[in-house]
Amino acid sequence: MKVKSFAAASATGRKILSVLAGALVFLSLLLFFSCSYSSAKYAEEDRYYQGEEPAPEPEASVSRLAAGAVMDESRPEAPREKRSRIYSASLELEVPRPEPVRDRIAARAVELGGRVESIRSDGIIVLVPAERFFTTVAEFEELGNLLDRSIEAWDVSDYIRDMETRLRLAREARERLYTLLERAEEADERVAILREIRRLTEEIEGYQLSLETLAERVAFSRISVALRSSLGSGAEQRAAIPFRWIRDLDPFAVTIPRLTGGIEPDLGPLYAVFSEPPAGEAFYAESADGAIVRFGSVPNEPYGDADFWHQTLLHYLDPLFADVEAFRLSGGKLLPGLRMSIPGSPSYRYELIVFPDGKQLQVAEALFPERSDPALIESFRNAATEVFR
Repeated sequence: MKVKSFAAASATGRKILSVLAGALVFLSLLLFFSCSYSSAKYAEEDRYYQGEEPAPEPEASVSRLAAGAVMDESRPEAPREKRSRIYSASLELEVPRPEPVRDRIAARAVELGGRVESIRSDGIIVLVPAERFFTTVAEFEELGNLLDRSIEAWDVSDYIRDMETRLRLAREARERLYTLLERAEEADERVAILREIRRLTEEIEGYQLSLETLAERVAFSRISVALRSSLGSGAEQRAAIPFRWIRDLDPFAVTIPRLTGGIEPDLGPLYAVFSEPPAGEAFYAESADGAIVRFGSVPNEPYGDADFWHQTLLHYLDPLFADVEAFRLSGGKLLPGLRMSIPGSPSYRYELIVFPDGKQLQVAEALFPERSDPALIESFRNAATEVFR
């Protein structure tokens, strides 16, 4: 009886050991797969946080790619429109000696693939490739003690698009006129068609010139750097001028607010007019060879007539500029003006025309390269005569 009981107990023990062994194997497998899953999960998360895209699961990769392809075909992503912007910056630096800094700025602009547009004793204006604009501005700021900085951006995309549309339509119209000219038999008809072809040709040339100017300004950004000597400067004469707008005049920068009354001067096809100048600033236009025209308004304070402001400008600007020449334009009313050279920048001439109009003083400014086409000066003066008459 005892032997039988012992055998039965042994069989029972073996069954228990077998169950325990199976349980241990199951737990081991469970633990192994759990660890494998955790390792794969954390590895995938590591790739995600490191900026890598997790690989798709093998079984689902084909279906996901197919779904993505269907989605891309049904909803294509619209390409982002490239905008055309013109950038410019004005910096004022305090340095011990302006000349070495000025020369360094000029050399750096040329090294970057740009050029020097104007150079004077107390400053310089350079053009640099637009893609290097912001880094170059930051680089120039480190050349001295930064006293002032302004950065402007003009979006000319819509203006360029409008100009291109006008150019295309003018060309198409001219081609149709050439076809009509071949068929015309009457002399009067041919003369009329030729006259219209000539007019369209002038329009086309004007549009092309404007687009070339804008393309140049988009490709190269202007940086103007004024240099003030920390060892003393000749700014005392300018500081003594009692009229702030005259004191702040700068041929190379916008200093006069926008024209009052929404006046739009007509400069003709030789200039590209910026339809959206910086908010609150003057009417601004530029030619292909770098001539700049600005129109603006300041309060007529103290209240004065044309002779008063002509003598005032001559008195205060004569010490600041060279070869100051006074002139008057007659367009119904006498318009006093000054034409002068810029010290340190003999390759430019600066013109200033003023017209007292009640409580406002209308001001026209122009900066011309020394060898500018005389037609540019004539267009500027004609526009001033039309606006201020």
